[in-house]
Parts: sequence; C-alpha cells; structure tokens
Amino acid sequence: MLVGGSLLLVICVFGFLALCTYAAYRVPSWSATENHKYVRCFRFLVFRFRLDSWWFGVPLLMRGPLISLPIVFATDYAGIQTVWVTVILLSFLACQALAWPWKVPGYWYAPRCMMMCDSVWAFTDVQASRQHTQTHAHAHNHILTQNS
Repeated sequence: MLVGGSLLLVICVFGFLALCTYAAYRVPSWSATENHKYVRCFRFLVFRFRLDSWWFGVPLLMRGPLISLPIVFATDYAGIQTVWVTVILLSFLACQALAWPWKVPGYWYAPRCMMMCDSVWAFTDVQASRQHTQTHAHAHNHILTQNS
C-alpha cells in the first residue's frame, strides 16, 4: 500500500506538476509562434491571470497538495498541522501580494481576506492547544503527586 501510494504520488501528482510547470514556461513561446493547439490545452493555467503573471497557475496548483500533506505527515499532531497550513497560506498570501496575478482587481481581496482569517484562526487554535496541553500536564502532575 505504501509503495503503491508512493508510486502514484511520484508519477501522477509530481508528473502532472512537472508537466504544468513545463507548459507554463512554454505557453508564451507557443502563443508567439501561434501554436494555438498547445495553448488551448493548458489554458486552465493562464486564463485567470494577467499577462505579466501568467506563471501563477503553477503555484496555485501546488497549494492544494501542500495543504493536504500536513495531515499525512503529522497525523496525531494538530499543532504541527495548523502551523504548517498557516505557513503555506501566508507564503501564498505573500506571493499574491507581490505578483497581483488576478485579472479582476476585486477578486484579489476575497482570497486575501480568507487567508488572513484562516491565519488568525490557526494562530488562536495553536495558542488554545498549547494552553490545553499545559493545563492537562499540570492536572496530570497534580494527580500523580496526590497518589504518591
């Protein structure tokens, strides 16, 4: 099962991301040489973005698998999952703030607001988890000292 899952991850997911990265790199030259067949095949990578940010489709594709990986790698550690997802979302927020990739200017505010709210929620969740762990450890130590 682990071998099959690893093979599917490497071949399908990483292969698709590599193909999309190559296509995003080549789309401007395909468009310049009027090779519309290839441009139409990879239109999903570039149609939402401005012409100077045509490459942003690839990082947007990578965001989904990156957000899914903390659940796989840190299954029993909610704090690590939360921090990892927060770091991923904040890095994409910074990338969006630097590139301003969206064609419609008003559309940019919705993802930014959602990512900021997610980041605040994740930070408060980590703080609450830390306080719960400290309270639980204190109560456990108190029970142990009472029984001794």
